[in-house]
Amino acid sequence: MPSALSARDAAAFHAEGAFLGLGPVQLSRFSYSPLRSRRTPALIRRGDPEQYQLGLVTRGSAWYAQGGSEAELHAGDMVLWDTSRPYDSGSGLDDGSVEVLVLQIPKARLPLAAPQVDQLVARRMDSTTGIRAVLAQFLGAVVGNGSDCRPHDLGSLGSVAVELAAACLIQQLGAETQPPEAARAHVLLRQVDAFT
Repeated sequence: MPSALSARDAAAFHAEGAFLGLGPVQLSRFSYSPLRSRRTPALIRRGDPEQYQLGLVTRGSAWYAQGGSEAELHAGDMVLWDTSRPYDSGSGLDDGSVEVLVLQIPKARLPLAAPQVDQLVARRMDSTTGIRAVLAQFLGAVVGNGSDCRPHDLGSLGSVAVELAAACLIQQLGAETQPPEAARAHVLLRQVDAFT
């Protein structure tokens, strides 16, 4: 995904990344020294995976700005962003490295309407209690054990990850139910996945 990156200290910059395919979704783990990342309209036109990405900070600190909102994040915080919209982000608020897990969800897989999701981008979500803690622990377990899973199992884990992420986002919205159109589309996608 095209982004403009600039390191605070280019000579001392280090980064690591790992990716795990979970059917139509992907889970990534990144660790890097202080960095700023921007995604402009021009960069979006060059390439857009049309995803919602949910980041979980597991070490260090970061910030994220999109759609008029900005979130300061520390270990245990989550944030959502939309790859189809401009954003600005950075890490190392404490001058240290950051580690983040990123769940990359195709927009068609998330059973929420775009206007609902727009209310949640670049807003800090605590992942230390409730359903968000369950999601955070699940993502950590998948990163730690995913390489030992069979391909079919990875697809199932991806479906569970999307379900948990949707539950977290719905809770964050304060909504008790899903919008009917999105729920029907989501059920249909699950049925297609089960058939294939």
